[in-house]
Amino acid sequence: MKKLFALILSAAMLLSFAACGGKEETETTKKEIPTYEISETEKETDALVDDDMNQPAAPGEGPAVDAPVVDTPAVDAPSANGDSAAQTLLTVFYNEIGANPSATAEDLANKVIAHESIQFMPMVMAVEEGYLAGFNNEIKGFESAATFAPGIGTIPFVGYIFKLADGADVDAFKATLEAEANLRWNICTEAEEMVCENVGNTVFFLMCPVSLEG
Repeated sequence: MKKLFALILSAAMLLSFAACGGKEETETTKKEIPTYEISETEKETDALVDDDMNQPAAPGEGPAVDAPVVDTPAVDAPSANGDSAAQTLLTVFYNEIGANPSATAEDLANKVIAHESIQFMPMVMAVEEGYLAGFNNEIKGFESAATFAPGIGTIPFVGYIFKLADGADVDAFKATLEAEANLRWNICTEAEEMVCENVGNTVFFLMCPVSLEG
């Protein structure tokens, strides 16, 4: 009888412990899931956000987008001011010799070829009497001279600055340049214009395309 009573009591205690453990676990689980009530203000804000997201963006609104970088090509001076390439470079010559009448042929050639309209790699070189690029026969009758032209390529462009002796017949020298000039000296291409002018005993000569746009 005592053994039976002890078994019943033990069983009752086990059931009691199981019930307490389950209750404690349930309460713990409930505590781990906090409840949160949304206020009326937050509900109104959420509604406004939802409405805005469904509306098309007004002009000027929306996420900023980086504009593509476009390389814009340089505008040559002849196109900008209406002058041809040769006339533009002749103006440079006039301005430079006017500012520095004692400038050497090479100094003037470097100033001319440095103009912003020149899109190729330039070359300036002193030359002597004899066969010069662009002419059919020898050119003589000058004291010093410099040529300016593209360093590389087949562009039909060649220019000269000639310095003549004091008292030289400048007009006769210019006539010789024009008579001996060959617009097709470059074989593959042909120059479109020729300019031959002077300031005192300094002569500017150039054969080139009308425009230097690339």
